[in-house]
Amino acid sequence: MLFLQSRLNKMPHFPLKLSGYYLPTSIQIIHKLVMSIIDRLPKNYHFLMETNLMILEERIVKMLRLVFDPEIPVNVYDLGLIYNVDIDEDKKVKILMTLTAPNCPAADFIVEDVRIKVEGIDEVTSVEVELTFDPTWDKDMMSEEAKLDLGFL
Repeated sequence: MLFLQSRLNKMPHFPLKLSGYYLPTSIQIIHKLVMSIIDRLPKNYHFLMETNLMILEERIVKMLRLVFDPEIPVNVYDLGLIYNVDIDEDKKVKILMTLTAPNCPAADFIVEDVRIKVEGIDEVTSVEVELTFDPTWDKDMMSEEAKLDLGFL
């Protein structure tokens, strides 16, 4: 570290203009280092990241299909209770979901079961489950398989 600091102190100071702003020399060096690392990444790096996130999303859906409303013999995913699954680059998962009714007696159990099951996936770093009632759930949100299981088809 001392060697690096002495090298930085001896380097000439060339201001770097980035997006209309001049950056100090130390930030300039870091910027160049980061850009050189990015240039060395495989050309399909972003595709590989998207593929990994898609695989993770499939694993999350499989886990969500293991969560059941105790009053209904169909999982929460096929019931249409899961509105959105968002995964960021750090593998933090945010799930937006609803319940069949706002006064569902098993609400706490279902939400906690969703969180625990998804947290059980090795790659997932954290899980946030947000409960919403907008839009209100209705039978049209169920999968064809769920409708068949419950006798709606």
